Amino acid sequence: MQYQNIIELLNDAQKKYANLPAFTSMGQSLTYTELLHLSQSFGGFLQSKLKLKPQEKIAIMLPNCLQHPIAVYGSLMARLCIVNVNPLYTPDELHHQLEDSQATTIIVLENMAHVVEKAKKGTKIKHIIVTRIGDMHGHIKGALLNFAVKYLKKMVPPHQLKFIAFKSIFNKKHALIKNDILPTDLAFLQYTGGTTGRSKGAMLTHSNICANIHQAQAIVPEKLYQANTTILTALPLYHIFALMVSFITLSYGGKNLLIINAKDINSLITAFKSEPIHGLPVVNTLMVHLLHHPKFNGINFQHLRATISGGMSTQTAIAKQWQKVTGCVVNEGYGLSETSPIIALSNNHNSFSGNVGQAAPLTEIRIADPNDHALDPDCPGEIQVRGPQVMQGYWNVSTESKEHPFTKDGWFKTGDIGSLSATGHLTILDRLKDMIIVSGFNVYPNEVENVLVQHPKITECGVVAVKDENGDEIVKAFIVNPDHDLSAEDVRKYCYQYLTHYKVPKIIEFIDELPKSAVGKVLRRKLKTAA
Repeated sequence: MQYQNIIELLNDAQKKYANLPAFTSMGQSLTYTELLHLSQSFGGFLQSKLKLKPQEKIAIMLPNCLQHPIAVYGSLMARLCIVNVNPLYTPDELHHQLEDSQATTIIVLENMAHVVEKAKKGTKIKHIIVTRIGDMHGHIKGALLNFAVKYLKKMVPPHQLKFIAFKSIFNKKHALIKNDILPTDLAFLQYTGGTTGRSKGAMLTHSNICANIHQAQAIVPEKLYQANTTILTALPLYHIFALMVSFITLSYGGKNLLIINAKDINSLITAFKSEPIHGLPVVNTLMVHLLHHPKFNGINFQHLRATISGGMSTQTAIAKQWQKVTGCVVNEGYGLSETSPIIALSNNHNSFSGNVGQAAPLTEIRIADPNDHALDPDCPGEIQVRGPQVMQGYWNVSTESKEHPFTKDGWFKTGDIGSLSATGHLTILDRLKDMIIVSGFNVYPNEVENVLVQHPKITECGVVAVKDENGDEIVKAFIVNPDHDLSAEDVRKYCYQYLTHYKVPKIIEFIDELPKSAVGKVLRRKLKTAA
């Protein structure tokens, strides 16, 4: 079914799967009917009590908890535009996003309320809704959870905010005022990771998101499309990857099993053991951490039907090890916040392919040179995209700005380097800005990293460009070697077996941990700064 807006998706799903669980967190579930009714009441409160107008911006600063989908669907029912916020943001990062988006309302977990207090000055925030981790877990369990978080674990820093308690909103029913949601309405300002300067808000409409849901239904492995299928959602819902997976899961009556903190690998292991897991969206680093956990090999993976990786390049060695341990092939996807996010997804049944498959339906992909001219098959260049899932543009960035990412004929410039085969299969090589030029030769960090992680004593690595004494670029590798039993010369000797000499890292630094984003991407820009 092709939806005109995201709320049509929830309404349709509730009619089909009323009493099935839609979301589960820490042993508590919301059925499709409960999700619908709570969202309607929350949306009605935003309209009637806070007097929010259509297309006003509401910031959602929550981890993966049951309050998150209620806030999302309720806000969309009120015809608002959602600003997804990383709950681990610093006051400065949050201030930028609130100021730039012009959000007037924010919903936040009490653990992070002190950050809002520091960040809100100079923004348009008028309403602050604070929720506690146990608010959706019943009176006794909820009270125990809230007490433990605040007084035993001391995870709630003090603040002096005037706020509305999320739980109090549901003490009475708030009727939703009927509002015709247009396909062209903004559904999300999805801020990019800020890889170049300050983050920018990708303007995603209901039409963009619904088109991508429809596209995903055509390319996501069919074995997932069954009611009662459980998707383990460890990646954060404020990130477009996990958010889209949650929409797709609802479209066929599945359940999102929410993990509040993906860095807590023990909780992931427990979730795998608690019930059958059928689907798992991952990033490469999450697979690495799971594979290195001593209890992961002991899990029964007979129910796991699909592992879908995205968000960053998937390393071949990790994908092969994952299949060996779980028996499940890794299917790699490609997308960006600016494309809702799915552009392409491999659908291999036997083994990891190393490419991200063909373009999603109604999506055009071309590889272009620096002058935006299309290149021949198998020639590397910038990946450019057109399709109904591509954003309208960046919020507060004019079409005349250098940051406007579209060509004159409407192609979105992704900033990624890739190649397209004659059969239309897309291979991702690297980020354009991360490419290293050594003596005139192009070196892709992903290629070097793929070789390094195949070494049995290297857990993770990051490769960046640094300047030598002559000002020329050379390759530097940051390596995680937990046993501290490798030398730089050992690493170089190993690399020379698989890489041309100019690709072999000239400088090697051993570190205990790589800097990563909240979703698990290795932050090369921080490695460059450290270099």
